[in-house]
Amino acid sequence: MRTATLYTAPGCTDCAAAARSMDKKGLDFRAVDLAAEPGALDYVRALGHQRAPVTVVHNEHGTEVDHWSGYRPDKLMTLPHVLTG
Repeated sequence: MRTATLYTAPGCTDCAAAARSMDKKGLDFRAVDLAAEPGALDYVRALGHQRAPVTVVHNEHGTEVDHWSGYRPDKLMTLPHVLTG
């Protein structure tokens, strides 16, 4: 099963919007606070991202299959199909 992780920052309005969008779609995702989770900020920076939110999709083997930063309604719209595909 594919999974989604949403990396967020405190007070980030785009992060809240992305989480609301995922909730409205009924998606099961893991939210990670970049300020509270050790190593999380280094991880998203290693992926090449400089701003929150960062969404990372992993396949059933734990391999990253997609990731993006910012509030991306276009990507969030297709996320249910990506997670079940």
